[in-house]
Amino acid sequence: MTFSVSKGEFVAILGPSGCGKSSLLNLIAGLETPKSGTLLVDGKPVSAPDSSRFLMSQSACLFPWLTILQNVEFGPKMHGLSPSERREQAVLMLEAVGLQDWAKSFPHQLSGGMRQRAAVARALVNQPEFLLMDEPFAALDYPARLAMQDFILAVRDRFNPTILFVTHMPEEAIILADRISILAPRPTMVISDMRVDIARPRLSSMPEFAAFIGIIQDSLPVAQSNQQH
Repeated sequence: MTFSVSKGEFVAILGPSGCGKSSLLNLIAGLETPKSGTLLVDGKPVSAPDSSRFLMSQSACLFPWLTILQNVEFGPKMHGLSPSERREQAVLMLEAVGLQDWAKSFPHQLSGGMRQRAAVARALVNQPEFLLMDEPFAALDYPARLAMQDFILAVRDRFNPTILFVTHMPEEAIILADRISILAPRPTMVISDMRVDIARPRLSSMPEFAAFIGIIQDSLPVAQSNQQH
């Protein structure tokens, strides 16, 4: 497959289960190594994990024995910042994501949406260039999912990371992304790449929103997948 993303772009990735969406993020994160081909970030080969590329999954993966503040401090601590410097950065980041009142709480004391916000704060405090998000809202209930969609758009506007966002929901892809790439399996390839030229805020009641849903549904390789099963 050939796949490229511009700096600061928000790209949603859709495709049937098993088509390689998560594998693509793992490769970009440096958690897996391609057996052939070239994988470049800013013109440099990806050979290992790097703090400039932060991968988020359905689980917030916070350290349960640390407070939310200590979780956010962890990255700066690993980078050698002094206790006062990392505490200052963590406090500012928690304020940015609206979790300053829960700084001394432990992950189990927060809702699922709040834990994901804490995970975003833990990522952003390291000033990553990439947020690689693998269905990060899939485990949330519907109201929390809607709130997190608004939150991640606010994060994008404020911090301007490049975001790759895997989702199974065309509606979510349209709400969030500048561009949507659809993958097909066996072999994995980009079969459709479309820019979402709909003014924000994007509402499901908009005629152009419904029209875009139809375009995506026509592009997804559902029939092929069903035949193979």
